[in-house]
Amino acid sequence: LYLQSKEMAKALHEEMEVFLGTKNRSSNPLPPFIINGQTVELLLFPHVPFPGKNTVEQAINSDGKQRILDMIRNAKKSLRFAICVWTDPELAQAVVDAKKRGVDVEILVWKEAESQLQPFKQAGIPIIQKPHLPLMHNKWMLVDDTDFLNCSANWSKSWFSRNDESAVIIRGLNESQKDGLLSYWDKLIKA
Repeated sequence: LYLQSKEMAKALHEEMEVFLGTKNRSSNPLPPFIINGQTVELLLFPHVPFPGKNTVEQAINSDGKQRILDMIRNAKKSLRFAICVWTDPELAQAVVDAKKRGVDVEILVWKEAESQLQPFKQAGIPIIQKPHLPLMHNKWMLVDDTDFLNCSANWSKSWFSRNDESAVIIRGLNESQKDGLLSYWDKLIKA
């Protein structure tokens, strides 16, 4: 993924300074960036150093998770997921609810863990398993073939608490981006 944005580079540099301990973390979520006419969001999910306490990190994680939930809840036609591990029940329930309201949902996983994917099976959501792919480590979602989320995190509870993770959302995909993602999806399905 290549994005040319001085503003996004500055935001990533500031996050690096937080990691190095030379700057304090801001509680404000990053604003969307406009890059080549597209809206791009950078979501940072810092680990929560003091679980159970109201921290800046918890607020940032909560805002980021809400944005992802909103993407799922606002889907009109389709949701496609390429995921390695999925254990977060709130994200799973949002997907099940989308299926119930008529959204076409497909989930591609590397290796199925029965307990993790049971809610999807019960909702009639197709699960495509690809254990022969060498550790399919994708972690992305395509919404209505127009909005794309790519992240470092497995869709687990740890995403929003124990791990340092990041995600990029590209809204309003152009035709070339759509074609590329759909072609990649087909290759994964047929592999």
